[in-house]
Amino acid sequence: MKRNYGGVPIDMTHNWGKPPLSCLPCRQKKRRCDRNQPCWNCAQRGISCEYPDQNDGHHERTVPVQLSDVTNHAAVDSASLEGSSARNVGMLNRIQRLEAAVFSQANRDLEPDSADPHLDGVHMGHTSERPIAPRFTSFSSHTFVSCAPSVSVDEVSRHLPPLGEARKLFDHFALTMQPTIGILHIPSTRSLMEEIYQGITSEEAPDRARLILLFGVFAGSALSSTPKLLHELNSTQAQATSAYKTYMRLSISLLQGLQPIPPSTMALTAMANLSHFINNDDGYSMEGHLIRARCYWMARTMEIHKLDTPRRREERETNGFDVIEVEVQRRVWWSLVASDWLSSFSGGIQEGAYTYHPNHMCVDYPTYLDDNEIDTAEPSQLQPSAPTPTGYLIYRAKLASLCRETVDAMRPVSQEGHEVCYDVILALDAKFQDFLDHLPAVFQLNPESIQQCEPLCKERPYITWQRTMAHISIHTRLCRLHRPYHLKGMTDRKYEYSRRVCLRSAQIVLDLRRSMDESRDTVPVGLRPSRFWVIVQHVALAALTLATDVSFDGTAPDTEARKGKVLAAYETLERSTEEPCAFRDVIQNNLRMLMSTLNKGQQGDNSQRQVVMDESLELNVDSALEATGDQTGSAPWDENWDQLWSEFLDVAPDLDFSQWDQLLDIADT
Repeated sequence: MKRNYGGVPIDMTHNWGKPPLSCLPCRQKKRRCDRNQPCWNCAQRGISCEYPDQNDGHHERTVPVQLSDVTNHAAVDSASLEGSSARNVGMLNRIQRLEAAVFSQANRDLEPDSADPHLDGVHMGHTSERPIAPRFTSFSSHTFVSCAPSVSVDEVSRHLPPLGEARKLFDHFALTMQPTIGILHIPSTRSLMEEIYQGITSEEAPDRARLILLFGVFAGSALSSTPKLLHELNSTQAQATSAYKTYMRLSISLLQGLQPIPPSTMALTAMANLSHFINNDDGYSMEGHLIRARCYWMARTMEIHKLDTPRRREERETNGFDVIEVEVQRRVWWSLVASDWLSSFSGGIQEGAYTYHPNHMCVDYPTYLDDNEIDTAEPSQLQPSAPTPTGYLIYRAKLASLCRETVDAMRPVSQEGHEVCYDVILALDAKFQDFLDHLPAVFQLNPESIQQCEPLCKERPYITWQRTMAHISIHTRLCRLHRPYHLKGMTDRKYEYSRRVCLRSAQIVLDLRRSMDESRDTVPVGLRPSRFWVIVQHVALAALTLATDVSFDGTAPDTEARKGKVLAAYETLERSTEEPCAFRDVIQNNLRMLMSTLNKGQQGDNSQRQVVMDESLELNVDSALEATGDQTGSAPWDENWDQLWSEFLDVAPDLDFSQWDQLLDIADT
């Protein structure tokens, strides 16, 4: 028999006292065990997780030994073996404590009841040849932390929810966010999600574009979470907020990787979809601008702005094409264009300027058809009998085109300070009114149309939300168009029409906002409007417009009724600060500074009031700009709301037109 240099047979393995690391089922099936009790593999499969007793000797690996070898084996120094065994056990214990500290959080995130039978089947199909797939993180188990730009794809994929939760989140996104965004092709995206999860379970690392797409969908669902969804996921609103922040941070980290993401329809769709949530939740944040800039340059690189030129159409007819991919490219392009043009007439830093020029693109509108109706043929542009998410995207793009025309018709930047001819304002107003008149019946606000479309709204609950968002956007811009002439209409009959339009549009915005709260528990969509920056911004400006009119026309017969409406609107804004939204500080700082400014003004004479106004407005700008960043702290809301507003309505008539215009301009930023 062959022996080593110490005289011990090489076929004999000594007992070094090293206990096994894996449980018995994982050792038998050659699975990767996480050494918990129970381990993740056994918990997912519902089997008993047993570990061998480290002192019973069952873990020893022995081989048959001939009798003649026993003498040589006994000659080994038993004392040295015992010392080596003790050292190995001590080292093993330290390793186990280290692994427990590192992996405990990921293991706690996994719940046995979140396992999916289809995903479990995929595990079973690969356990005999490959280690188990990376673990997922339950929706309710996220702890928000900042992510480094160099985070690995494998580490990021561990934050995906289990497949069962992912399906619920995806369905919720399709019900709540997709109808007003309209970018994704839902059937193909759902199939892609299943493919990504199956690949992860087979240890195939997904590319960054696919992960960004999934995290964007899950972030949208977390942002629009409803009590029903939270109940299904056994989660709370605070946990949903943590999940939203985690998904957004991970998406941004993937975008900021050391290597740029290659241009593709998948990557462009993922970034465009993600940009809506950064815009809605954070306002005009720098990250939102950077993502939209990435979308712009990637779309230009892919020449999507030439998608429907005659040459490109001939190429598609000759070589064939993927109908769904071309349709998604149209959706992405018009979503980007609409956001750019709407922002050019919404206040803020983009006011009066846009990026996409109509003469520099040739892209048709997307089709009106439902996603399930798009087949392998070139879709037609005929409108279906019922509205679709893409239909809302098209009307949003048409309204955006009207906003671009308005910006073009206004004074050039070089002539800032010069008043626009009032006839131009009236001509633009006529275009907005014509746009309102030609909206489809399901988007009309008159009682007859609403009653007529009630059965369709029950079949497609998202129609109510689409109609509300469409009119808030339209009437906010009508109010903005006539705002320079609102106060002039009180003293000059030439501008009386502008005053009426401002008041009517502002009142419609406030009524629609109130209807959102009233129907939140009855409409299946059930979104909370106070979580969305755009809605809060529009409601604040509408309320301030009504407050302006009330303060200057305090002798009107309906003054008290209008004061009540203003107070109700700002109580709604006050409740918005209770939501765990990133822009809560913006609401608080702007409104508090406005109230404080007017309150101080009441205590001084008119000359002192002007000084206080100028200083406070300057401070308000700094506070607003600071709050639109990544600040999370918030000062206490310690003012007496009713008393402060009463003082505001008392002191406001002493302000002149220029001071009011300055206040409204500040509120726009």
